[in-house]
Amino acid sequence: MTFEKILPQLIKLTADVGKVIMSFYKADMALK
Repeated sequence: MTFEKILPQLIKLTADVGKVIMSFYKADMALK
């Protein structure tokens, strides 16, 4: 595996995790 192959997958994974964190954060704010 080269860094060039890993990087796009890492960016996609980070974006997906970010979406999940944001949805949890918004839900937490809605409850308060």
